[in-house]
Order: sequence, then structure tokens, then C-alpha cells
Amino acid sequence: MADNKSNLRKEQGFLNNQKSYRKIFYGKERFSYSGCEVIALYNALLGLGHPRPLHELIYYFEKKGLLLQGSFGTSLLSVYRYLKRREESLSANVRLLTKQGAILKALDSCDGMIFMFYNNQSDLSEMIHTIYIHVQKKETIKTYEACNVELNGSPCGPFQTKKELLKALSIDTIGPIAGITLYKR
Repeated sequence: MADNKSNLRKEQGFLNNQKSYRKIFYGKERFSYSGCEVIALYNALLGLGHPRPLHELIYYFEKKGLLLQGSFGTSLLSVYRYLKRREESLSANVRLLTKQGAILKALDSCDGMIFMFYNNQSDLSEMIHTIYIHVQKKETIKTYEACNVELNGSPCGPFQTKKELLKALSIDTIGPIAGITLYKR
């Protein structure tokens, strides 16, 4: 990790550029390949108003969350435990959901969600991707923004409805695998 710290830029706002982290190693893999869960957590903490430096999160999960030395990214359960242990200091309620209906329903009421889904359900060798969905509420208007996803080279969102977001992510037919919901107190 020490070598990686100099490769990390001072980030501002949500991270949407995982592919640009080719010089950073995460376990035995490049962060550009297997860092999506850590980026989702980084974005979630930022969305909750409690940002942490990316290098700090990488270091923590290299010790406490890598799957097969980074070949399969980070354990979502490790990300959940990280958030759960910090629930009070984050002023948030954290829940882990694994049923598709519950995950999709929770998007209606949560303030954000770490969302795991298949890249291609018909070809599981294309693995999974984990993102943060930022839910913005202003008076009676709610918008959804998917962080660390690019559609035609542009960030994904914001969308006025959950249905538009899921369709843009091609999740309207595939569905999510798991989600960690975040509710501000």
C-alpha cells in the first residue's frame, strides 16, 4: 500500500473513474479491476457526509476484506461490517439485504445504497460490479445517481425515477444480488 499512496490523487466528489486507477495494486490485482466495493464505500461515506481518504479504505480492506487476494475484489460482508461497526459515528442505520424485492423496495426510502449486481447475467465470467446509488431528496423531488458507472463515457444519472436508473444500468431485467442500505438519522 505504501507504494500506492503516491499514485492516489486528491479526490473531490464521488468517484466515477475506477478504470483510471491502473497504477494502484489491491492485493495481487490492480485497483482498476477489483476496487469497486471500496469505491462504493468511499462514495457512500461521502454521501453520508463522513468522507474517508481512499488510501485509508484501501489499506483497511487489503487487511480485512480481500477475496482471493483481490482477484474477486472485496467481500461485501466486510464492507457491511465496516459500516455496521461505525453506525453511531456515521449517524446512520445500516442494513444488509439479499432478496431482490427488498433491495428494490428499499431504494424508495433509503438515503443511499451500496448495490451489487451481475455485469452480464448470461455470462457469469464477466463477474459482478458494486456501485453506490446516491439518493437525493429535495422537498418532494427525489433523484438517483449511480456512482462509479459510466454510460457511453458519461456518469450515470441523475434520474428522476428508480425505474429509469435500473433501466440505464440494465438491472430492470437482471436484478441486484445484494444491497447495503443507508438511512441517515
